[in-house]
Amino acid sequence: MSEAGRKGVTRVDDLWFSNETTAVLKAGTKEFRVPKSTLAARSAVFRDMIASPQPEDGETEVIDGSPVILLDDEAWEVSVFLQAIFDSSFFVAEPADAALYDILGILRLAHKYDVQYLYIRALEVTEVRALWLLPLLYYETAIFAIELDMITDLTPEVGTSFAAGAYLVRATSKIYSIFARESALCVESQRCSALRVGCLKEYFELIEKNYNLDLSPLEKFRDGPRWNQIIAESCGPCGVQLKADRAHVLQEVWDSLPSMFGLPPWPELHAMRDAAMKNTP
Repeated sequence: MSEAGRKGVTRVDDLWFSNETTAVLKAGTKEFRVPKSTLAARSAVFRDMIASPQPEDGETEVIDGSPVILLDDEAWEVSVFLQAIFDSSFFVAEPADAALYDILGILRLAHKYDVQYLYIRALEVTEVRALWLLPLLYYETAIFAIELDMITDLTPEVGTSFAAGAYLVRATSKIYSIFARESALCVESQRCSALRVGCLKEYFELIEKNYNLDLSPLEKFRDGPRWNQIIAESCGPCGVQLKADRAHVLQEVWDSLPSMFGLPPWPELHAMRDAAMKNTP
């Protein structure tokens, strides 16, 4: 496709390398051409993406002989993430001139694409700059803890987030346990019992298929189509109890996040956040 036929798309000059061994990444309306060898060396995820055979349906966009790899990330996140990889002066542990949102973008994509050294560096910077964000960041790490290779150069903080995966298994199990209880006011015992048994069966089938489950109780158990269906199919009293029990357990998980990672409780973290925001220009 000619450049004239690609209106609205701009190339990022600082991240557009001109040689034959490059990969072209596209996020939103931004494009980046970067050295394949460096990208593959930093990230096993990108190495697999680069090595994967491209579709033969003719729909894959090609630029200067390189198939375009589409990313479902925000363009600004990809930009700062790639700059952190290819420009050693852009993002250093301390002191760090990067804006807070840049740090969070780097942190998220370093985690997603398994760039361990950059992930640990971003965590160190975040701990200095925005301690109140760490509970959720560690939580996101713990969700994938069992899937990541165990390496020996983890900081104590990151090691704690790996250990938290076991807590999330228990939290997920605890939420499912609410289906084992029938409301004392149930008016359709047989139907509600069958519904609860079905939900528990789904859970045990999930265990059988994937030993580390879906370790994201804060997302998995939000309101959604499946939960709405369960509530709708339950009798009135059982639906009310299910919603109350779920809310109670989710609140317990949320309240325990900071202590799970050895951090101050939420009120203290919120006070730190408020104080920092007051000092933000």
